[in-house]
Amino acid sequence: MKIADIATANIEVYEKLKNSTNEIGIFAQYLQNANNYLVNIQALTQKLDDYERRTQIIESAGIFFTKNEKWLAENFDIANLEISAALERFKETSNTNLAKVQESLNGQILNLDNVMRIQQERLKEALTITTEIVTESFINTHQTFEKAISEQQKSLNSKLRKQQNWSKNLRILLLLKKE
Repeated sequence: MKIADIATANIEVYEKLKNSTNEIGIFAQYLQNANNYLVNIQALTQKLDDYERRTQIIESAGIFFTKNEKWLAENFDIANLEISAALERFKETSNTNLAKVQESLNGQILNLDNVMRIQQERLKEALTITTEIVTESFINTHQTFEKAISEQQKSLNSKLRKQQNWSKNLRILLLLKKE
């Protein structure tokens, strides 16, 4: 009965460890993703600040060009090219940042897979050790039980022989008494 209780307790411990390992891994992944997200947001904020400064410069230029319409008409094509180039640079930078975020997420997924594999191996080792302990305990208990039965059998056989001898002696005495 104690072996069954120990085995049940070991299984419960294994299940709780298994569940908590998954939750810890998921939480660690969440924290890593949040950290990467904040780093990327900071980089994006810096770039947006740079674009805002450029936009203010363009607005100032717009005011200047409004005052100087003739010059603006002559140089409008140049301004369009600069805006297109700035938008193209923004697009390239955004694509680069998205690629970095994807690469980081892929790395984190691989790290999480490695952590989960290691935790599963540890749980398997713990279960193997527990199984060996329970098996050894069962074998020892079984051997002790067998030994006790053997000793009890010897004791009963000895008492039976004594009883048979006593019964035999009693018969002899009864026969002698009749004669």
